[in-house]
Amino acid sequence: MAILRNATVSVDVFFTLSGFFAAYGFLFALMNKKNKIFVILISYINRYFRLLPLIIFAMLFQIYFIPFLTSGSIMGYAKQYK
Repeated sequence: MAILRNATVSVDVFFTLSGFFAAYGFLFALMNKKNKIFVILISYINRYFRLLPLIIFAMLFQIYFIPFLTSGSIMGYAKQYK
């Protein structure tokens, strides 16, 4: 149970380390290249294509599967607005 109580600390450490390594990699690439604007552009494009499948999956999940998972008295109220 102690692991579950300290989950917020683990998540904070994970985000801190991942942010540190991402910034380190970006700055390392930025310092070793002559065309710095190209490095910045490539990093944004890389991030966009890395996050795009997750965003598409989340949108499709919300559109198609969430209505089947919900039930109760509020569903009749929510269906009025579709």
